[in-house]
Amino acid sequence: MIRLIPAELMQAVTAPSPLTGSPSTPVHGISCEDLIQVYAQHLQVNIRPYLRDLQEIQLRRCPESGFRFYFPQKVVGDDAFYRALAVHGWYYQEEKWEFAEALRFLPSRGKILEVGPGKGGFMRTCLTIRPALKVTGLELNQEAVEAAKNLGLDVRQETLERHAEAHGESYDAVCAFQVLEHIPEPLSFLRDCLRVLKPGGLLMVAVPDSTARQPPSPLAVPEDPLNMPPHHQGLWDVPSLVFLSRILPLRLCHLGWEKVEKEGQIDNYARYVRTGLKSHFGGILGRLLHTLGRPYLRVCLRSLAPFLPGHSLFAVFQRVEDARG
Repeated sequence: MIRLIPAELMQAVTAPSPLTGSPSTPVHGISCEDLIQVYAQHLQVNIRPYLRDLQEIQLRRCPESGFRFYFPQKVVGDDAFYRALAVHGWYYQEEKWEFAEALRFLPSRGKILEVGPGKGGFMRTCLTIRPALKVTGLELNQEAVEAAKNLGLDVRQETLERHAEAHGESYDAVCAFQVLEHIPEPLSFLRDCLRVLKPGGLLMVAVPDSTARQPPSPLAVPEDPLNMPPHHQGLWDVPSLVFLSRILPLRLCHLGWEKVEKEGQIDNYARYVRTGLKSHFGGILGRLLHTLGRPYLRVCLRSLAPFLPGHSLFAVFQRVEDARG
């Protein structure tokens, strides 16, 4: 279990918001030693090399946007880290809720760029349903690139920054699904997305809904290591996504919430609730509730599923002409 360090006990640091540059405020700290142990236990990944000599990682909040981010911003996973995660069959999903959502907004023809396509699940869906589209992917995981290329997809092991240098205003839409939360400098990333977009083009992003009430948030479930460095660098929610249209030449066209539909999602909810009960009550009572709650929670949650928010938020922005870009 990860021990959360109260803000008043954290080391005083100067940590500007990656969205606005304004001084941030502390939320809580995370013990690095705990984080190492949880990654090893739950995911069989050794993250010690990424933490170096750090004792704690801080979760901080931008006062203007509400965006929460981890500091220092140097604890970032590399290709080896993501190869280790890819061993788990569930990591690169072939189907995601946001794929169908994005297809509602994509044009029937034109050029589409997907940043972080993994093995190309969304690209294949696009080309099947919209065969007139030309879809390009940028992926840093070498094994995922090779798998996508073996399927005949145009996926390149190239950074968005480098791609933008040669492909300015080339694309009708840019898609980044479950990517933005991995970026330690999201403002630079989003500006590069704008550089490759045609005027009036669409930027579509999907992120884990890290609203404090949501189970995926470490504020609710400290034991979930995938919402922490070196995997996730920031926690996005509705206010922080909406805020992007205030600092970038973007107009928010659509914002949608995933709903719980699959059995796997219900299982995740049940696991989060049981873990929360165990953490809250502790001791014998906490372990008892964690164990006995398994069958009953799934039945209750299945009946409540239509009213439960799912894993992700999906936002569609349109590039507009504005001096802020």
